[in-house]
Amino acid sequence: MISLRTLAVTLAIAAPLAAQAVPTSNLITNGSFETYTGTTINSGHWTVVEGENSSHGSKYLNGWQADATHGVELRHNVAGSAQDGNIFAELDSHYGYFTGNTHTSPCCNSWISQSVDTDVGRIYHLSYWYSPRGNVASASNDINVYWNGNLLKNNTGSVSGSNSTAWQQFEFDVTGTGGWDTLKFAAGGTADTYGGSLDNVSLVAAVPEPETYALMLAGLFAVGFVARRRQAQ
Repeated sequence: MISLRTLAVTLAIAAPLAAQAVPTSNLITNGSFETYTGTTINSGHWTVVEGENSSHGSKYLNGWQADATHGVELRHNVAGSAQDGNIFAELDSHYGYFTGNTHTSPCCNSWISQSVDTDVGRIYHLSYWYSPRGNVASASNDINVYWNGNLLKNNTGSVSGSNSTAWQQFEFDVTGTGGWDTLKFAAGGTADTYGGSLDNVSLVAAVPEPETYALMLAGLFAVGFVARRRQAQ
């Protein structure tokens, strides 16, 4: 029979190694919106593209699903600058099927989403950056964030200056279900093609803190102490 001391030593060695084995790479594909297909966005320009789920045309945002009618607006140094890289997204988009550079009847709130394969019960750390659009009322700057359909955050606000961004990072811990879990961002304010900005989205598996292993070891030693007392009696 393996002694409690042997188990404790094994756990002390294996626990940090297990923590290193937890994948910490970003599970979100194209979280900073730098990769898109079928178009070029030069500095000072913007365009509307579809998600990978749409079949209307060939302009799409890699890695993301999007509202099939309204798509997602990508901006390059227009009404602010990106938090990471060159491109950032706006979800208060335009109506149209995105043929060429033609967008008709400005109108509509849109959404983007991405599904990731998770482990059941595992904690994942979600991070993203949000900024209101400059000189736009807070009622038009809403972006809602959902994990498996559950609202995590309603982001809104206002900032002065038509070319200003005021990026702020938001972070949440979410739990995997052991299947394909869905992260979704959706515009929720006034639908007028002027809305909040989104950039630098990441989702990584949370690594247990060293204190967690210390508690595990303390619990194991406590069990051993109780067992020894019973044997002595």
